[in-house]
Amino acid sequence: MILAANSRCHYLCARFAYQEAGLIASGISYKASTEDTPEMFNSLRCIGILQFMWSSNPKDAISNWNIRTQEWLKYYVMLRFTDRKLPRGILQPWALFGTFAVSACFHGLYHGYYSFFFSLMMIDVAWKIGDSTAFVGKLRAIFPARAITLVSIALA
Repeated sequence: MILAANSRCHYLCARFAYQEAGLIASGISYKASTEDTPEMFNSLRCIGILQFMWSSNPKDAISNWNIRTQEWLKYYVMLRFTDRKLPRGILQPWALFGTFAVSACFHGLYHGYYSFFFSLMMIDVAWKIGDSTAFVGKLRAIFPARAITLVSIALA
């Protein structure tokens, strides 16, 4: 099962890499140099393959997979559900639920997508809640974040 999951993941990573290659070849992702930034030929990233594969927390994994869509969901869906009267850093579950629900709807009307995105939302919420606890702070002092993530994935 692990081999099948990894082969599918590598297949999708290759498709994103082909998409980036098309953006580079067409010149759409070219960004001219300015006084502050150097010239870039790949300014429109679709996936951060190494950052996704070796991410140490769910937030990094989610934000490095399908970067263009993730940014659109963040700026056009999640921020509209966010209550700006609350202070920063407060967990807002309705904003997360709305964002993951919109993403699931755009993927298709299959129960597998809804269960996947609901589970992904629950993992994200659990990480955000658990990340602020003193227990996790003590664990981070002893173990690197990747080891904690790998152990928690193995236990799940």
